[in-house]
Amino acid sequence: MPSIKLMSPQLANMIAAGEVVEHPQHVIKELIENAIDAKAKHIQIEVIDEGLTKIRIEDDGIGMDEEDLKMSILRHATSKISEIKELSSMNSLGFRGEALAAIASVSKMRITSKTKHTEGLKMVVESGVIQSIDPVAMNQGTSVEIEHLFYNTPARFKFMKSSFQQQKHVRQLFLEMALSHPSIAFTLFENEKPYKSTSGSSDVITLIEELYGKQYASMIQVHETKIAHTNITLYLGSPDLNFSTKTFINIFINQRFVKHYGLQESILSGYEGRLMLKRYPFVVCYINIDPNRVDVNIHPQKLHVKLTNESVLSYHLQETIKSIFNQEARPIVRPMQVKDDQYHVQALDFETLFEEHVSYETQSKLPSMEYIGMIGGTYGIFQNKEGMYLVDAHAAQERVRFEYYQNKFDTLNTIKMQRLIPFPWRLDDSSISELLQQKEKFERYQFDISKDGIHAHPQGIKEEDVYRAVEIILSSHTLTMSEFRDALAKDISCKGSIKANQKISQHEFEYLIQTLKTCQEPYHCPHGRPTIISITYDDIEKMFKRIPS
Repeated sequence: MPSIKLMSPQLANMIAAGEVVEHPQHVIKELIENAIDAKAKHIQIEVIDEGLTKIRIEDDGIGMDEEDLKMSILRHATSKISEIKELSSMNSLGFRGEALAAIASVSKMRITSKTKHTEGLKMVVESGVIQSIDPVAMNQGTSVEIEHLFYNTPARFKFMKSSFQQQKHVRQLFLEMALSHPSIAFTLFENEKPYKSTSGSSDVITLIEELYGKQYASMIQVHETKIAHTNITLYLGSPDLNFSTKTFINIFINQRFVKHYGLQESILSGYEGRLMLKRYPFVVCYINIDPNRVDVNIHPQKLHVKLTNESVLSYHLQETIKSIFNQEARPIVRPMQVKDDQYHVQALDFETLFEEHVSYETQSKLPSMEYIGMIGGTYGIFQNKEGMYLVDAHAAQERVRFEYYQNKFDTLNTIKMQRLIPFPWRLDDSSISELLQQKEKFERYQFDISKDGIHAHPQGIKEEDVYRAVEIILSSHTLTMSEFRDALAKDISCKGSIKANQKISQHEFEYLIQTLKTCQEPYHCPHGRPTIISITYDDIEKMFKRIPS
């Protein structure tokens, strides 16, 4: 008796489902792509319980007649291609039936559809088997309703992420789909409540405002460029609009959202020097390229692609963004006012920060030094009997502020600052509701929050840094108190430190050195750059050839 047998169609489809529908968002993606390929102008997405209980995608596309309806759930049935050579030049996102067979095998499905010239039909499918096809009154288009996803594969539920993570993925997918097709109006309903909708106006700035808000749209500049067979349209957020994750870097190739490490790094290189360490920009990048130069079949969900001219395109993208920002006029930090040929001494932030706990009796790791002057608007010059020292004012204050926050945050677990008037949220209602689902997480970091705002925060966090602390909590998965302290301390230390070419007086620079001497690690800023370098008299004499090198 042979041991190798053909699998039944139902079993084969259930196995295939593991490749294309691992999670509810994969089902939603496949169905939306089918609607787009059907030339829909309006697409409505409805999910209940993040899609596990119900998914419904309705479109006003060309629809299907009875024969197409029956064929749509068969494996390898398609209306998009008929010859092998067409694979290398496909412009469609997918095709009716590419994933429906797999989805139908692990769910209870209803498809209703109507073409311009035929009546509406409703087809009921369970575990991949057609149960009935009946007439139904409806407008032209197609509606696919999925209920009880994975009901016949209970083991799949063990690998489902939390409901919050599932919701996050569905919302991110909605943003990506809406951005990929600005001319299509999208609407998302979550548990029968509207989340977001777009107008399908084709104007990307309007679309960004609809998806993210006016404050985002107002900080975007548009640039178009071309190289060889490729057209690129960039919507570049100001460097002031930055985030702790790369989620807001959106790359679309031929109207398909892709994750392309090389292109993403090129965009980040274009922003290099304009963003803090581990901060990322808001970018929407549309690339239209000859389909023959793109391979979209290297990933089951087509998230990753290969390009024939990848290195050239990456370099062009990087240099274009650099050029745009090099030409852009940006506000310069004002130096302190000069009065009667003397610097008007203002108390810099580090002075007030450290007046509480600086102890000059602490054994310093730095030598005694005499202030001489300042060069380049950034570097202080000091000397002693050993030679000369250059101190980077910005890096030095970063270290000072970093260790201040580290010391302050030692009391995070015990001391909480209650507020009579809460800090108001700078978010829309749906984002606030999403944030409140993590209330317990905020409580672990000594934050009290409600729909009205932030009612309490750790005493060690200054008022101007509270929102930044909230952003760090939201962007992290599970930070220990120590990791949270370090992440916030690094960010705040750089944010508030002295900027290059900001003039500071002798008194201020000497005070900075005194506070730097109290630090546990005075030699480097939190990002690893040196705060101080020395040039000995021997080094100087060698440079002037007074002694052999």
